Amino acid sequence: MSTARVVRRDDPAGTQTSVAVPASGADIPVVGLAGDWLLTSYRLAAPTGQNPPLRDGGPLKATPISGGSPVTLLAAAQPDLFQVPGGGAVTVGGADAGDWAVRRVETGADGAPVLRTLSEVPARPATLRGIALGGGRLVTKEEDSAPLPAYLTRKVTLAGAPTAGPRSQVTTAPLGDSYGQPLAAGDGSVVHVRHDDATQRDVLVRATADGARTEVVPFDRAAPSTSGRGLRDAFGRYAVYGGGDERAVVDFEAPGGPAVVQRLTTPAAALWGSTLWTTDGTGGRIEARDLVTGQVTAHTVDASCQIRDLRTVGRWVYWDCLGQDVVGGDPTTPFGVHDLVTGADIALPARGTLGDGFVVDHDTDAGLLRLTDFHTGTAAAPRTLTDLPAVPGWKNHDVDKFGGGVAWLETNGTAHVVPSGVPVQPLTVTAAQAPAAYTRTAGAAWTPAWQLSRPATGAKLLIKRKTKVLRTLDATPAGAALTAAWDGALADGTPVPAGTYTWELTAAPEDGTGAGITLSGSVTVTDGA
Repeated sequence: MSTARVVRRDDPAGTQTSVAVPASGADIPVVGLAGDWLLTSYRLAAPTGQNPPLRDGGPLKATPISGGSPVTLLAAAQPDLFQVPGGGAVTVGGADAGDWAVRRVETGADGAPVLRTLSEVPARPATLRGIALGGGRLVTKEEDSAPLPAYLTRKVTLAGAPTAGPRSQVTTAPLGDSYGQPLAAGDGSVVHVRHDDATQRDVLVRATADGARTEVVPFDRAAPSTSGRGLRDAFGRYAVYGGGDERAVVDFEAPGGPAVVQRLTTPAAALWGSTLWTTDGTGGRIEARDLVTGQVTAHTVDASCQIRDLRTVGRWVYWDCLGQDVVGGDPTTPFGVHDLVTGADIALPARGTLGDGFVVDHDTDAGLLRLTDFHTGTAAAPRTLTDLPAVPGWKNHDVDKFGGGVAWLETNGTAHVVPSGVPVQPLTVTAAQAPAAYTRTAGAAWTPAWQLSRPATGAKLLIKRKTKVLRTLDATPAGAALTAAWDGALADGTPVPAGTYTWELTAAPEDGTGAGITLSGSVTVTDGA
C-alpha cells in the first residue's frame, strides 16, 4: 500500500501527515483533496491477457486525513482529479453508463465529503458489428464498450412480458468486420474465428459463459487475413468450420483436449446435439452421423441436385443446392425443408435461416426481414418482422434455434429480440455427458451435463440408492444446457459408501410450453487415492 504525505496549504513547511492510500488491485492511484479528506481515484492497469474484464473505471474513495477507514464515494470514476478554487475536486463517474456525470467533491456542513452533480454525461451508443442469439442468450460484438473489442451477452426471456437482463462480457473479439462474427452455441458459450497474424492461420475460438477460452486451428495452412467466413455451425461442445468442399468438425471438450475430430470432403455440414448432418454428394441424399458412436443414418429429400447447404433444428432439416458461399447464383436452384417425423418435403418461398418451424429471410433489395411459418407442413405467406437495410461484411440478424426467438440490429446499434410466434417442438435432450463412473477424491466431483433443445427451468438432480433419495441438487442452467456437480456425499458432507447409485434429472420448459423432461441413469462411485 502506498502512502500520501499531506501538508497544510497555509503552512507548507509545517508538519507532514502520512495517509495510507487505499489500493485497488494493480490499478495506479491518483490522489486529490477535499477539505480534511484524501481523495483517491485509479488509473486502470493495462490489460495483460486476451480477455480483460469489462470495467467502467476504478472507484473514487475518500480517506480522513486524521485517520480512519476510507469510504467509497463512486463505484466507478475516470482517473483524473482536478482541484478547483474554493476547495474540493472535480471528477467524472457514476454507478454505470446511465449515471455518468461531471461531479464536484466538496465537504458538507459536518465536514464529510459530498458529491454535487455539475453536468450529466449522456450515454453514447456502442458500435455494434455482429449479433447472435442462442438458448435465450443475446450476444453482441461491440467495438468500443470495453478496453478491447468484446462480445457481450445478456439473458433474454420472451415468454410472458419480455425481459432483458444485465449484460456481461464473455471474451475479447477481433477488431473489424471480416473476423469475429459470433455464433451462440446454445450452452452460454460463444464461438468465433480470429486470425493469428504470426502463424497466418485461422483460429477457432470458444468462450464459455464464465469467459474461459479454448482455441483450435481447424486447418494447419496459411489463410488470408480477409477470409474469416469459415465458421458454419456451433452446438454445445462442437463446431463446424470450412469452405468449398472441405469441412472440419471441432470438439472443444475432446478427452485429449480440444481437437479436430472429423475432416470431411463435403460442401454441407450442420449440427444438432451430438449429430452431424452432412451429404455424401449424391443428389438428394443427406446423412446423420452420430459423433459419439459413429453410426450413420441416411435420409433422402426431394431434390435431384447435390445439396450444398444444410441446417437442422430438431425434426426440421433445411437443405439448399445453391450453397452458402455462392453469390449471384441461379435463384431457381432447388431448396426446401425436410420433416424427419413425417418424411414430407416442404417448399419455401425464399431462402433463409432455419428456426423451429420457420425460416427468416433478409430481402436486402427491399430492406425487409421476413418470417415464413411452415410448422403445419405447408409454408404460410411470409410476414414482415421489420425494415432492415443490408449491411456489408457483418451479420445484423440471427435466429435462436434453441428456442424460437429472432434478433436483429438497427443501423444505430439498437438490438431487438422478438418471439417467432410459431409453436415450438417438445423439450428434449439433444446430447448428454453423464459418466457412469466417478472416482471420489478431494476436490473432484461428478459433473454431468445435458444439452437441451431449448432452455429449461426448475431443474433438479436426485441421487438415489434403490428408492431412497440421498441427495437433491439444483442443476444449473446455461442457455439451453444444464450442469450439476455431486461430491459423492450427503447434504451434511458425509461420504456415501462406494457403490452404484441411480440419478434422476427433472426440468420444465422455461417458456412454460409443453411437457417437462425426466431422465435417469446410474453412476458407480469408487474411492481414489
